Amino acid sequence: QAAAVALFVQRAQALDSDFNLTVANHPTIAAICQQLDCLPLAIELCVAQLELLSLAQLLAGIQAQRLDLLNDGPHDLPPRQRTLRNAIHRSYALLSAVEQQLFRRLGVFVGGFDVEAIESCGFFLAQVQSLVYKSLVYVDPTPDRIALAAPRLEQRFGLLETLRAFALERLAAEQEAETTRCQHALHFFALAKTANLQYHTPALTGWQQRLAVEQGNLHASLTWCAEHDAALGLELATNLFKFWYLWGRYHIGIDWLRRFLAATAQAT
Repeated sequence: QAAAVALFVQRAQALDSDFNLTVANHPTIAAICQQLDCLPLAIELCVAQLELLSLAQLLAGIQAQRLDLLNDGPHDLPPRQRTLRNAIHRSYALLSAVEQQLFRRLGVFVGGFDVEAIESCGFFLAQVQSLVYKSLVYVDPTPDRIALAAPRLEQRFGLLETLRAFALERLAAEQEAETTRCQHALHFFALAKTANLQYHTPALTGWQQRLAVEQGNLHASLTWCAEHDAALGLELATNLFKFWYLWGRYHIGIDWLRRFLAATAQAT
């Protein structure tokens, strides 16, 4: 991140020679770079907005509309690189139809995904590796992946948030969002159900840690169920409840169970 902050300051000073990195503005600049996944092009486009916005306004704008805010980059850049969306779209357009569909569908995963999750979308590891080679998917560098007794050990992958935002846009544009989110929820329900069956076995600790890694995906699945399938959400929350208790978050489980019980009761 230090290199990203240095690039931000360098480009900002090109616009305003009086701009300096200070103890006061460093946290905001670092947060901006983090929101932009430290991508050099995104930082270039972002700094151009400093003529109109303060650092605080810039950070708030990126958090609210990551791709739309970066829409007027430096004029010395080629036209295709003057907006972050256009730059990403150029890479997306070079993909095969299958790769484009896979990239779109991977946008629903929050906090990364493993090979089993990829297969739940109807794709294979080799197809994801193709996106890795093209720098559209990253391999999780975390060395301490959990080795479990029951399921096979899986390498994890992910999308940078800027790329994920674009993938979700394309998923909606292709009218695949609801089907893909349903598949996503069903996959994590199956995972939670399997984990729950292992609760009183020696594999419990491993499953507890594995589900902890999937907190983002589990929350996304519960949120989708709350809007589209309360019955599935109730089953998912029921299978997760013991784990919420182990994590010291049983109040979260109670909130979800109450929400789904009310929704299913109202439906009947």
